[in-house]
Amino acid sequence: MFRLVALSLAVAALSVVPIAGFAEDAATGGSSASTVVKANDAAAVSAAVDKEVVVEGKITTAAWSRSGKVMNIDFEGGGEGKFMAVVFDRDKAKFDEALKGDAAKTLTGATVRLRGKMEKYGGKSERLKDHFQIVLRMPSQVTIETAGASGSATTKPASPAPAPAPAPAPAPGGKVPGNVD
Repeated sequence: MFRLVALSLAVAALSVVPIAGFAEDAATGGSSASTVVKANDAAAVSAAVDKEVVVEGKITTAAWSRSGKVMNIDFEGGGEGKFMAVVFDRDKAKFDEALKGDAAKTLTGATVRLRGKMEKYGGKSERLKDHFQIVLRMPSQVTIETAGASGSATTKPASPAPAPAPAPAPAPGGKVPGNVD
């Protein structure tokens, strides 16, 4: 139960802010992408190839491939927009750490903004040859706008811890009750 509450608080803290604690992605040179593209807008996605962009949308599935070498991130309407994002296994630990243990679970169902260079898919799958992607290398490329199902049921803040008891006041003569001299 404690882990679930801690995860939900972490996801809530990430809402509408980039995942903190990591340097800017060297591939983007820390530049701020100003073009915002909807993940399901095929024309905008296609027009953004080779540009630094921000893609926004709701993630339907974030899952590691059977080989475990890549996490494929699919978006609501992304099939029409032909957009996807990927994280390679060499970066898995960074994303899992930033997302409190399981990036795929945390991202599934979340509405996000992803920052990076729009590229044509370059992998082996024939089914994806006409798709476009952003390769995520650093957690700072991800902004969670709304938590997904894995965090939505428990994003309420935990009850505050009880306040510590006040220190006992010194008794007449300067001695504190309970202290042994």
